Amino acid sequence: MTSHTPAGPPDTPAAPARGTPSPAMGALLIGSPRSGTTLLRRLIDAHPRVFCPPELNLVSSTARMLRDQHLAQGLPVGLLSSFRCAGYPEHLVLDRLRGVVAEVYSDLARSAGKSVWVDKDVFSGLFVPELELLFAGTARYVWLVRHPLDVVVSMAELFARQGAYPHEFHGYLTRHPVVVEACAHAWVDINRAMAELAARAGDRVLRITYEDLVTGPDPVLAEVTRFLGVPEAPDLATAALANRENFGKGDWKTWSKDSIDTAALGRWRTLQPDTLARLVAITGDTMRELGYEVPGSPHHPDGTADLRSADRDRQALQRVLMGG
Repeated sequence: MTSHTPAGPPDTPAAPARGTPSPAMGALLIGSPRSGTTLLRRLIDAHPRVFCPPELNLVSSTARMLRDQHLAQGLPVGLLSSFRCAGYPEHLVLDRLRGVVAEVYSDLARSAGKSVWVDKDVFSGLFVPELELLFAGTARYVWLVRHPLDVVVSMAELFARQGAYPHEFHGYLTRHPVVVEACAHAWVDINRAMAELAARAGDRVLRITYEDLVTGPDPVLAEVTRFLGVPEAPDLATAALANRENFGKGDWKTWSKDSIDTAALGRWRTLQPDTLARLVAITGDTMRELGYEVPGSPHHPDGTADLRSADRDRQALQRVLMGG
């Protein structure tokens, strides 16, 4: 009987043999929270040549360092602005930060016997300009998009379960105190930033959808592996879902399953009409640009084309109750 030792991060990555090529950067996996990035990470990490570990927060934390904060007087305070103020060129710090990220990931990938590394961080999508600065406009991105209203439902469910909100969302909640609306604005910001980057970066960005991933994972995974420059691996989804180790942080739901299903599609249809109308007002334009049918539009097949009528009825009722 073949023994099996549970996989996990090594205590000390093995030193590279002389002449061993450094593992290459494959891509940054970007998507709004609750878009399926943990599932996709799990799938591509099963590839024999791709290293995509649980969230290390290395890239997003480094990108966060590059974002200035502004004092009331407008004075920028941050890493790069401080270097510039002191008379040092910013490339000195950028080159070294880039080198640290690459070295850490390369060592981890090499110790895992992998030749390409991919970073997955649920908050990296909030720092797209800083990512471009950090990687000097050379990074490639796997951009995973999910229907915004399903994202909102799932995100609100997660926050309710946790009883807390991540630091990165505090600003959204300050500006938009209704939780589902804050989630909708975050989805728009992340995906608009990626859409604008894709328009500039061309073939450095691969856009895929959660809906395609769960309804037909094999062709989507084949597309991702081609983008990463590695051979296709047969039965990648089967191998990934059979692995119950290396959980890390991320979506608890994906680790409770041993198969890919479509159960999470269309959960937004449980939203109340007035809530749905408010969320469509926030996400509708971006939703349409990314190829999703907008609820309430004449061509949407789900029977919600009466949203505007329902909203008018609600407003009329309010006027009656107020004696207007």
